[in-house]
Amino acid sequence: MPDVSVEIILFNDLHLADKPPALRKEGYFEEGLAMLCELVEAARMENACLVTSGDLFHLKPPLKNSLTMLGQVIDAIRPIGRLFVVPGNHDLNTRGNLEGQPLELLAKAGVVQLLTRGRWELNGIQVISRPYNMERDTDPTYYALESFDGVQPDKPVLMVAHGSIVPNGAIRPYPHLKAQQIDTTGIDMLACGHIHEDLGHSVIRSDPFATFINRGSLGRVARTASNLTRQVFATGLSTNSEGGLNIEDITIKSALPGHSIFNEEKLPEAGANQTEIEVFVQGLTKGMQMEQIDLTTLIKSLGLSPTIEARMLHYLEEAGLA
Repeated sequence: MPDVSVEIILFNDLHLADKPPALRKEGYFEEGLAMLCELVEAARMENACLVTSGDLFHLKPPLKNSLTMLGQVIDAIRPIGRLFVVPGNHDLNTRGNLEGQPLELLAKAGVVQLLTRGRWELNGIQVISRPYNMERDTDPTYYALESFDGVQPDKPVLMVAHGSIVPNGAIRPYPHLKAQQIDTTGIDMLACGHIHEDLGHSVIRSDPFATFINRGSLGRVARTASNLTRQVFATGLSTNSEGGLNIEDITIKSALPGHSIFNEEKLPEAGANQTEIEVFVQGLTKGMQMEQIDLTTLIKSLGLSPTIEARMLHYLEEAGLA
């Protein structure tokens, strides 16, 4: 439980799935569900709103998400009424919307409120949503306030975004955006998901004052050095006397120790030959595992013609891979 009363509890990238990802041991879903239940109970006890920055589920194809799992997730959320979700890339289909996706089914069940682009007021905090947008993922203007957000000057502003945003000093080998490149005028805090590493919280700029935060994914799907050792946190937010936002780390007690949840990586046998394409696929897989970039996002980043891109995405979806 939080040490002080909070208005919002925020968590990132739970990545729920019936079956564990390739390097995770059995019990992956059970751990994810336990973390969700723990957060729901904390929000209920605090009378706080529970918000996620997206990627609640790991696999996009509806047929790869069982009704049994969805029923358990619905039952887990019911004690607080609704979970507020900023859609992430794993929540969207290959057409970039929620049609037929697991998240859409939860919304229809009444346990999820989708925070599409715009403004919501949750327990006195103005929440501005920026769902994942492939075309504008690294466009700083996408994350700046606009007139349609309808921000009021008398209450703190929290922007929750699912995007490739990192704090100053962090480097990534793929297209990304530095938080300092964003015009954060009118924003008290920029809370981000999508990048799975715990990037902590830091001051973006002092004038106007704004804070960046990303405490990393709850669903540790990749066997990285960070995931083997890090503590798993959610974030508690509350207003302060100056009209800004206080941050409190919330330790997720049901998150299992990193050394106990991963299978060992299998090394090639001595003397084994690898073709160039096998080496390429292994390298590609390892790169995707680092931040869990899905195939749809990868294909859309290749700059293919619209016709070829649409056909590739269609075949992937038909095969249950996208």
